[in-house]
Amino acid sequence: MKDLLHPISLVVATLGFLCLLRDVPTRRRDPASTALAAVFLLSGLSFLFSITPMWNYLDRVLGTVNISVPLAQGCVVALLACQQVVLTYWGSPPEVARRRSRRWR
Repeated sequence: MKDLLHPISLVVATLGFLCLLRDVPTRRRDPASTALAAVFLLSGLSFLFSITPMWNYLDRVLGTVNISVPLAQGCVVALLACQQVVLTYWGSPPEVARRRSRRWR
């Protein structure tokens, strides 16, 4: 089941990242947009690392069994931190959000 859903999720996350990436240069001063782009990127990477052919490839290239598990989980942990930054900026005034989000970066 994972080998069916993760490629679909990878495509959706990649499309979301590419759509947001187009707007990042025009919104340089908007940390929420940058963090949201990072959420999509990290989400896509976690799905990529979890697909069986990529999993086997990384094991073979890096010479470590199941290295994809910590890579995917590291992406998920970083993704959660970026989500907190996005939610902080969306839910608070900019000066409060800036102070609160420093804890997450």
